[in-house]
Amino acid sequence: MNNFQKETKVMVGKIFSRFPPKLFMSIVWNDFPRDPITCISHSTHFKNVLLYNLYRVSKVDCLPRFPNRVGMMFFHERKNHVIGTRSVTVFHTHVHLYNDVNNLLPYSRSRNVDMVKEKLNTHVYKLFKSEGKGLQGLDIREWKSEYHSHYNFKNLYECRYDQDGDLVLDYENSDIPKFRNKTKSRNRTNDQFSELFTKEPLRQEKNNQPLLR
Repeated sequence: MNNFQKETKVMVGKIFSRFPPKLFMSIVWNDFPRDPITCISHSTHFKNVLLYNLYRVSKVDCLPRFPNRVGMMFFHERKNHVIGTRSVTVFHTHVHLYNDVNNLLPYSRSRNVDMVKEKLNTHVYKLFKSEGKGLQGLDIREWKSEYHSHYNFKNLYECRYDQDGDLVLDYENSDIPKFRNKTKSRNRTNDQFSELFTKEPLRQEKNNQPLLR
């Protein structure tokens, strides 16, 4: 495992420690993407539609910035899939949902999938529609640390010889806290990172009004 992979695992672990995840989503796309770039595009739309409906804003630009809202971390995983008579490597997506301090998505094994699908409505066209066991378009489970905290790093070992085999985390769509102070000194990075994860969580807002628990 190279330094980039190690630093990614450490960063993800610190974010999960600071914002313990609540839900784990598995998403299958109906065009069976062959590359992570397509998954990133689908995930951007998925995230925008879900947050738009959770916070009932007039447009996506009005959404509160993380950590003043629910956060999501996206991973895109490779898996061999049979299409027709051919076996091809396709990508699907996993989402760790965290910082839901106002319980906008209360966990219920029987209701969560229907609730999220209702909020996505017909706007996420690339969501696989099948309900078949083992190949559901959307599956949502309660996040369990012992199972999900390292779940999406298995591709680092299984696909280490593949092109872009170390690209498991979707940095573009994941809610990763940003440093406020920019510096050219690499020695200050760890201090800034530590300070970030010791701050008290901020209250979330909806339509620019504080949300109550």
